[in-house]
Amino acid sequence: FAVCGFRLDGLVDTEGDTPASPPSSSWSLLNGVHAAEEPGGSPDACIIILKNPKMICMVRDLRSIIASMEKAYRNSRHMPVGPDDPAALQGMTAGARAKHWLNTQPVGLALQRTADLFQRGVADKVLFVRYEDLTTNPSGTMAKVYDFVGEESFDHDFDNLAKEVAEDCSLFGPYGNHDVKAKVTAPKFGDWSDVIHSDIAAAIRETNAWYFDAFGY
Repeated sequence: FAVCGFRLDGLVDTEGDTPASPPSSSWSLLNGVHAAEEPGGSPDACIIILKNPKMICMVRDLRSIIASMEKAYRNSRHMPVGPDDPAALQGMTAGARAKHWLNTQPVGLALQRTADLFQRGVADKVLFVRYEDLTTNPSGTMAKVYDFVGEESFDHDFDNLAKEVAEDCSLFGPYGNHDVKAKVTAPKFGDWSDVIHSDIAAAIRETNAWYFDAFGY
């Protein structure tokens, strides 16, 4: 089976100082499990190798994803990481930056590849796990995951998480974070409203209505 996800602030430590890499579309195969950090990264490779794979993709309210990118931008103004360009007057407002992220890598690419899963009729091979469901009801959500992959459920301790794989993300800037929190915590409902204006949020919803309809946001 395959797993992937993107901008999961409730599961990763976004307060740390260590910069992390942006999501990659590359896939690796280990013990029958494909892992990718970008929704829909390469379903064809997974299907070719595993024949009839069961793929798992975590999704999140798109407004919260953009808010997460905006927070990373604001917290990194001492670094030349963009997407603002004063000379060209590009990306100078929160609204302009939202449009940029929705139409470029990594968010725009992930969004289009997720749409492609539905347009090609292969979305039924994917269990889409909502970030909000996993962080508010981790036990129930993981039970659905185990049922989907046909494995016996495991009794996780969601209050004591440990990451045992070290990653060198020092070269990739602030727009991702792979430091795992010690405890799964539920996000504030509508957390995006603390970062982006309601007009920006409305525009995100309007231009990506299929996403909000597909995942019940």
